[in-house]
Amino acid sequence: MLDPGEFPTLRTIVSAGEACSGGPGRPLGTRRRFINAYGPTEVTVCATMGACEVDTTGRSPGLGEPLRGATIRLFDAGPRPVDDGQPGEIFVGGEGVARGYLGRPD
Repeated sequence: MLDPGEFPTLRTIVSAGEACSGGPGRPLGTRRRFINAYGPTEVTVCATMGACEVDTTGRSPGLGEPLRGATIRLFDAGPRPVDDGQPGEIFVGGEGVARGYLGRPD
């Protein structure tokens, strides 16, 4: 929503929190880096991070790799692990997960 022309010295943009709905488009320019960092509320800021290429297709960027101390698993509704490339629910584990979520249906 920001005009990149207003920030001529800006070189890196980080989007953290819930999954980013679309990749960085051309307005960011080729001299800027976009880093997508995914992390639901349970991990405060992020559990994964990865640099993204300029994308003009509108596809959502990848979530990157788990940060040190975080584990990421994908499960179906079973919950059973899903194969690589298949959609699934993200389960985050490790040192950064807030206490008090285990066993709570809400």
